Amino acid sequence: MPIQICRTCGTSYPDALQPPARCPICEDERQFVPRAGQAWITREQLANGHVNGWRRLEPDLFEIHTHPGFGYRFQAQPSREAATGQSPNTGKATPPLEAHAQMDG
Repeated sequence: MPIQICRTCGTSYPDALQPPARCPICEDERQFVPRAGQAWITREQLANGHVNGWRRLEPDLFEIHTHPGFGYRFQAQPSREAATGQSPNTGKATPPLEAHAQMDG
């Protein structure tokens, strides 16, 4: 069974033969459902037309993004510091890696 992904927001839902009837994220009053209605894509279909890429922003900061843009176009910006759990400058422990989402454009 494929994972179903909302084409509007990019949220994935558990494996199912059929996509969910609705996306709770898009139905939130702060979001929207497209005029054409809810649309879904599987991970395999998404992989056929999109690729993930990365670029170095600073010596220990990278950006991970999807081309062409998909969903709300969030980007992860992991740092080497977060990945190792220690600051290279101080040697002190740092919080675990979290994706810092920001809107692309």
